[in-house]
Amino acid sequence: MRIIAGMVREGSIAVILVEQHAHQILPLTRQALVLERGRVAFRGDSSTLSADPSMLDRLIGVSAR
Repeated sequence: MRIIAGMVREGSIAVILVEQHAHQILPLTRQALVLERGRVAFRGDSSTLSADPSMLDRLIGVSAR
């Protein structure tokens, strides 16, 4: 997570990250893209997604902690 956070801070390269632990990675990222059966279910700011527990649960089955 430290390495990813550093890459985001530097902003020198783009990273595509596939991660199931949304609560760990969303605070480190700027944008989020959620696919459902190959179709875009959410595309937008990571902060928007992480701030809405019901949306997280609906999209990726993650409840708020």
